[in-house]
Amino acid sequence: MKVEEFRSDFVIRLSGIENGSHSYSIICDKRFFEENSMSEVIGGSVKVELIMHKNDKMLTLDFNFDGELEQECVRCLDPISTPLHFNQELIVKLVPDHSDYLGLEEDDIWVVSEYQYDLDLFHYIYESIALALPNQPKHATKEDGTSGCNPLFLEKLAQYSTEAQSDNDNATDPRWDALKNLKF
Repeated sequence: MKVEEFRSDFVIRLSGIENGSHSYSIICDKRFFEENSMSEVIGGSVKVELIMHKNDKMLTLDFNFDGELEQECVRCLDPISTPLHFNQELIVKLVPDHSDYLGLEEDDIWVVSEYQYDLDLFHYIYESIALALPNQPKHATKEDGTSGCNPLFLEKLAQYSTEAQSDNDNATDPRWDALKNLKF
């Protein structure tokens, strides 16, 4: 599928749409995350249900994000499933002359020309999902208090950390040895 065809799923037409409520459904799958270079996402899918409430001067877009993404645990590098369930609202003001409102837009309030043919939500949906992901995904702690991470990896990590620490303890920089002889 070509990029233009793929991105067309994220474009909603404004021109000729009657006032009232309109529903859309968008699937963000592996292709979506590859297009956005989201390397922290290994796989998964998010379904975006969108209800657009349109009147003459404004659109209210109600988004419902629901899905599960696979990320890499920052501690053991094993895959971890990250559920996503959240709602978001975007207000779009339709104005005769967009240039009068430059600089007045906010994250969840857009200002567009009332003559605009369509609205591209690709980047908005990407940002919403990116901000909902945890900064440092890691396995949850088990009920017994132990880590949910891969035990073999944690064992090797502890072994190498201990070896590195003992190497650092024994090796001192000769420049610091000279400072130890100073008397105060």
